[in-house]
Amino acid sequence: MSTTTPNNFEFRTFKQKYLNKNSKATNTNINDAYRNFMKKRLLFAMNISNPNPSTKNKNRCKSEQEIIQKIKDAGKYDEWVKKGHLYGIILPNLPVNYKYTLMDGSIRDFSTISNKYLDGQINTPVFYFVSSNSNYVGQTSFCIVPNSKKLYTFGMSTCSGLTMKLGNKKFLSHIDAITDTSEMLSAIFDCLRNQKLTTSDISNVKIYRGPQYSNSSYKIILELLERLSIPQNKIEVVIANDGKCSI
Repeated sequence: MSTTTPNNFEFRTFKQKYLNKNSKATNTNINDAYRNFMKKRLLFAMNISNPNPSTKNKNRCKSEQEIIQKIKDAGKYDEWVKKGHLYGIILPNLPVNYKYTLMDGSIRDFSTISNKYLDGQINTPVFYFVSSNSNYVGQTSFCIVPNSKKLYTFGMSTCSGLTMKLGNKKFLSHIDAITDTSEMLSAIFDCLRNQKLTTSDISNVKIYRGPQYSNSSYKIILELLERLSIPQNKIEVVIANDGKCSI
């Protein structure tokens, strides 16, 4: 899962300004530039929230090497790597939307999940996806919620969307040309395992193509579905001319 969730209006504004300066920029160039912009803004916000962290907090921020050694000492390293070597992070002023199990089997809420160690923050190794609380799904992100809840996304211009039912849960993802699906794949398997289901129980699989969708985002979804062993005859393709997707 990405550590940034683009606001649709903000992204369009950024894209237009970027194209004004770089008229030959590709979608990949724009997405990379926007992600860098969001990361810099996030780091700036964190510094404002806590410009002079106490020695106590500094000591709590263990290095990546210390964390990995602790996982190895517990005999959990291979399992952690198999699950995507993910870190749960709680960021200031951001909601805690994702529940994951920890090394001891307990469950904790986090603002974001990343396969990259984030300097200056408390990085907690996480293992199994439990649930997410958000209804809106931003670009490069995903959500799994009970069937009683609604999920939606919008602004899928060059992007593609994916929805499906996972037993008593539902899934939605907003995929762009550079989305890493390793975390969502791990979460899907966790969701099925918790219900004692297999990939053959996945149903209502739909791919939503934005009005200017790229083959790259579509291909990423097809590769994800292939890894889930979803046959072509179970996949419905929807042309989302309004750039919206919901389940």
